[in-house]
Amino acid sequence: MRRGLIAAIVTIALALVLAPAAMAAEATVVATTAPGGSLALNATYAEPADAALAPSLTPDGAAIEVRRAGAIVLRLAVTMPAGAPIAAGTYDTAAGAGISLTPTCVGLAGTFTLQHAIPGTRRRAPTELYLTATVRCGVETAATTIVVRLARANARAEATERPNAYMPVADGLATAWSSTSAGGVAEAFFLPATGARQSFRRAGQSFLSQGLSGGRAILQHLTLRGSRYDSNIELWQLAPRRRLTLPRSVTSAGWEWGGALSGDWLLYQRGEVDARSKAIHLVNVATGARRTVLTVVGRTAYLEANDVNGDYAAFHRCKPRCRSYSYQLSTRQTTSLLPPAGRSDYAPTVLADGTLYFVRSAAGCGRLVRIMRLDVGATEPVQVARVPAGLDVAKMDATTVAGSRLVYTERFSCRKGDRAIRRIVEAPAPPA
Repeated sequence: MRRGLIAAIVTIALALVLAPAAMAAEATVVATTAPGGSLALNATYAEPADAALAPSLTPDGAAIEVRRAGAIVLRLAVTMPAGAPIAAGTYDTAAGAGISLTPTCVGLAGTFTLQHAIPGTRRRAPTELYLTATVRCGVETAATTIVVRLARANARAEATERPNAYMPVADGLATAWSSTSAGGVAEAFFLPATGARQSFRRAGQSFLSQGLSGGRAILQHLTLRGSRYDSNIELWQLAPRRRLTLPRSVTSAGWEWGGALSGDWLLYQRGEVDARSKAIHLVNVATGARRTVLTVVGRTAYLEANDVNGDYAAFHRCKPRCRSYSYQLSTRQTTSLLPPAGRSDYAPTVLADGTLYFVRSAAGCGRLVRIMRLDVGATEPVQVARVPAGLDVAKMDATTVAGSRLVYTERFSCRKGDRAIRRIVEAPAPPA
C-alpha cells in the first residue's frame, strides 16, 4: 500500500452508476419420480405460493431445503468428490460425489449437475442456485429427478460487500478486508468460508489484508518507528491460528508490501512507492524458490504487485501512464495490452485460468473509470462496469465460486477519500 495513504484512509460506502440488469426472480423445486420408484416424490414447490426455499453453499457443496408450515418436506444436499472446491459440472456418486436426500431411501446413488450458483454478500445464502440431481434407491432402475431453479430479485446487481472498508481479498467463499479504527490505525479482518471472523490489530500498529489462499492469510504489518513506518509481510494460518515462517528472502530491513498468495506462491514487492529502485518478486513459501518478475529504477516510476492466482500473476506500472501486466509462472512470459491514447490501465486481478480484470480510466482521478475484463486469448478487453465520475478504484480481487465469477473492488471518492468494498457478479445465463 502507498505509504502516504495509510494515515489518510477514511471509509464510507460508495456506489456504482451502472449495475447489471436485474433478472426476473424465480424459486421452484420440481421433484419427479419415474413409475416404479420407491421415492414418492411428484411435486412442484414454488415460492411464495406454497413453500419456502432455503438454499445454502459450502466450500465443497450446495443444499436446498423446502419447508411448509415450518416443517422440512424435502432437503437435497450435494458435495464435490474428494472435497474439491464447488464448481459447475456433472458429478457421480460412483466417482466420489455425495448426495443426500430427505425423505431418505436405502442405497441412494446417482448424479448431480450444478449449472451455477451466486453466493450472497457477506456469506449470506446464495442469491441464485441452478442444480439438478437424478437419484435411485438401491438397485432399482426407476429414478427421481429434482430440479432446483432459484434466483432472488436483483441476484446479479452490484452490491456493497463491506462499507467503510478497503483492501479486498477473496478466495472462493472466504474474504478479507481492512478498515481504519478511531485511533487511526488499520485493522485486518479475515472471514473464512466457514467459522468465525478473525481480526489482526495492535495498539499503535497497522495490519492490512493482502492475500488469502487455502486457509492461510498474507498481511502487511506496518510499525511506526520514529517519524516513519516500517513495512513487513507476515504469513498466518487461520485455523488453528498461528504465524508461519516465511523464507529469509522475504524478510529484510527494506519495505515489503503488496503480498498475494496462491497455493505456495507468494507475490510481493520490495521498495516504497518513491524508492530509487523497486522490484516485484515471487517466492515459493514451501521450497524457498525465488524469482524477480520486474525491477524498476527511478523515484517517479510507479510499480505495484497486485495478484497471483494459479499459474498467473498480475501487476501494473506507471511512467506516467499506467499499464497492467499478466505474468505466467510456468513460462515466465509477461503480456500486456497498450491502453488507448489518453487512458491508463491499473489495479489488475487475475483468475486461475488467466482471465484478467483491470481498471481503465482517463487522466486524473475519477474520470471515465471502467472495470474491464480481458479473456484468455482475446486481443481486446470488454467492459464489465462503469464507475461514477469523481470515484475511482484502488484495488481489486477476483475469485470463482460454483461456476460464477466475483470481482471485489475498493472504491474511493477522489474528493473526500471515502472508501468501500463493492462486489460485481459475472455468472452464466440461467439454463433454459
